[in-house]
Amino acid sequence: MKIGEKDLLELSPLSKEELQPILEWNRDTSPQFLCQWSGWSFQYPLTLEQLLKRLELSDSCVLKITLSGSLIGTVELMRVSREEHSATVGHFLLDPSCTGRGYGTCALEQVKALAAGMGLETLYLNVFSNNRPAIRCYEKAGFALTERLTLPDGQTGLRMRCLLRPKS
Repeated sequence: MKIGEKDLLELSPLSKEELQPILEWNRDTSPQFLCQWSGWSFQYPLTLEQLLKRLELSDSCVLKITLSGSLIGTVELMRVSREEHSATVGHFLLDPSCTGRGYGTCALEQVKALAAGMGLETLYLNVFSNNRPAIRCYEKAGFALTERLTLPDGQTGLRMRCLLRPKS
């Protein structure tokens, strides 16, 4: 998928050898930043060991987002259910220098195409209600609000859904 005239954005499986940038993007941040993109899947501070464990999950596919061959982010297709033809998009993180440029929406369009190619019909995601830039990105990619959730810590979360194929 093209961004501009020269740049090419691609998704492919993330390998163990490519985890260092994720750690760098989280260095000198806060527990809130980590929670914003990963929910409660990781503990602050983020470590290589936590990321390696994530790569081992059987119902998950961790993808790298590259732009003209350079790693700019990651996204995970998790809780993949062949029976329900659904999955959850999560752990979506872009290099902070790459946000606000449309790369996130482009990556989500590719995630949708990948999921449809796997025979999935519905994608879900969860986002904190105060994360307006992410919500705008998700809406641009075709996700719609389905539910408001009160989280254990008192924050409001939003459950969003994108239908990949009409239900028959």
